[in-house]
Amino acid sequence: MTIYHFLAVKSLKIFFLCLLSLSLNSEGTFAQEFVDEKVIESPPQDGPQVPIKIMFHPTDQNIFAVLDDIGDILSIWSRADGLQNSFQFTKGTNTFAFSPSADFIVTGGDDGTVRLWNMDGTPRGEPFPQQIGPVVTVAVSPQGTVIASNGTAGSLRLWNLDGTLAAKPEQKHQGGIRAVAFSPDGTIVASGATDNTVRLWNADGTPRGEPLRGHTEWIEVLAISPQGDVVASAGDDSTVRLWNIDGTPRAGPLEGHKAWVRSMAFSPNGTLATASEDGTVRLWTLDGEPKGEPIRDHNGSVGVVAFSPNGDMITAGYYDGVVRLRDGDGRPRAEVLRGGVPWNRVLAFSPKGDVFATSSDDGAIYLWNVDDPTSAKVIEGHSLWVQQLWFTSSGNRFVTASHDGTARLWSVEDGQIGTPFAAALGKQLEAVAVSPDEALFVVGDDDGFVLLSDANGNVQGEPVQGHDAAVSAVAFTPSGDLFATGGKDGTIQLWTAEGAPKGNPVTGLNSPVTTLTFSPKGDVLASGSEDGVLRLWRMDSTPMLDVAQAHDGWIMKLAFSPGGNLLASAGDDGVVRLWNLEGAAVGEPMRGHDASVGAVAFSPDGKRLLSGGYYDGKVRVWNVSNLTQ
Repeated sequence: MTIYHFLAVKSLKIFFLCLLSLSLNSEGTFAQEFVDEKVIESPPQDGPQVPIKIMFHPTDQNIFAVLDDIGDILSIWSRADGLQNSFQFTKGTNTFAFSPSADFIVTGGDDGTVRLWNMDGTPRGEPFPQQIGPVVTVAVSPQGTVIASNGTAGSLRLWNLDGTLAAKPEQKHQGGIRAVAFSPDGTIVASGATDNTVRLWNADGTPRGEPLRGHTEWIEVLAISPQGDVVASAGDDSTVRLWNIDGTPRAGPLEGHKAWVRSMAFSPNGTLATASEDGTVRLWTLDGEPKGEPIRDHNGSVGVVAFSPNGDMITAGYYDGVVRLRDGDGRPRAEVLRGGVPWNRVLAFSPKGDVFATSSDDGAIYLWNVDDPTSAKVIEGHSLWVQQLWFTSSGNRFVTASHDGTARLWSVEDGQIGTPFAAALGKQLEAVAVSPDEALFVVGDDDGFVLLSDANGNVQGEPVQGHDAAVSAVAFTPSGDLFATGGKDGTIQLWTAEGAPKGNPVTGLNSPVTTLTFSPKGDVLASGSEDGVLRLWRMDSTPMLDVAQAHDGWIMKLAFSPGGNLLASAGDDGVVRLWNLEGAAVGEPMRGHDASVGAVAFSPDGKRLLSGGYYDGKVRVWNVSNLTQ
């Protein structure tokens, strides 16, 4: 049953910056500025908001540290007494590690540097030489004398504590390194990368044998057993693999997780814990056998997991800010801290631009009033996160697709309409759209199938294979007689409203499609992709313009102005941009969000542009009236 209640936001910051709507820069072009900004913030609480790494103190098993992705804050916690201390690292800190003797902390960041810090949070010496690209993983050798990190373009870096290179392996991965780990004696380093391989290295940087192959997608996490004889790896293919230290397979793939494995850790006795975006923590033996049932006592994805030094306790951090403590065998012990704003996996505006919706990791949907976001209507029903949310043309209803395998139709006022549909597919749903007359719904799953349903949840026909990978975007024409789907296989397909393919798929994009939208007249289709490239297509699937590199990173959302002469793009780089139909940039890039921009929408009169931050909770209102004429 759907549950409704109102979430009172006790500490809400609303900044009315009231700047000039437009100003003219020195080159004579219009530079848009925002009219106002609304920052939605939950009541301050003692806890992280998005914990991205947890580590126990190496010499005191009663102390652990949590790195928060929001604010780059490291907080130090006592099992008995709660928060002990916190301090802020450099903006864009991705990872950290304690030295074995707990006399310093090492971090890696978006600025391409490795940094050392004293235990009180003050910098220790100068940053290590900057590299091109972010540092996403670091590890300290057991002796505390060498630091391993990812380098540029698939390379491994081994550093002395003074910032000089201890070794620079000549061989490289064919993709960026995502994880590194030292053996207990410090003689071996393991690395895992986006080329789907694990590599083993001697301490001097020479390779130990050939790359270890078996994973089918990126490797995100690695760990070496306390005895030094087993390497564990996991990542985006949802499987765990165990390798002997000589590089031969030991066990795997260990299956059970239904989504990415984001973290893993060995206990002192060799039990392996893995944490996944499917919301579970699983325990495994060194032979790859499950230990007990999956641990799932909290809604939302698990981002991090760690064992205490003596193995009697496991901590797990969730993307909604909760950190839970359990005994070493997985039994709940206590919930010691909780953070604030949940991670906004979905952010969408209603057609009128007066309401926007967000959804957190636990599947709850929040409806906010743009002009007065002092409270949110909270609608519950999904058991896992919502992947996409789409308002109908009237703005009175919306449809959602969730990783719980269901799509649902909702009324803004009255809640769920009918029963969930598409659950019979047994798939994770990735994309959803509703026809302009609200009579037809299209959902796409993670295997590339397209499914049609009427407004009451009655499935129309059989699922049709439209793509070779997940369907990542769906959009209807304004007339509703056609719809388009985009896939993670880098293709676009047009369909009739009856679900029949129209023409051949568009290929050659070379990057997964992230978003699609049609112009108000229905004669132009705009697509964005993970490589930041914007494309415009005629209805015969031929390209209208040369490829435009719109953003540094994913294009998150596209929206046409009501007149159809402008297209707005929102990027993972935190920037909003405007384009004409010739593919030329209009005005200056609109900056102001602290991170990825997840949604963008024009007001019905085309004079205002709304943008919503995926992580920062900000909704910005831009006056673009002089640009849309």
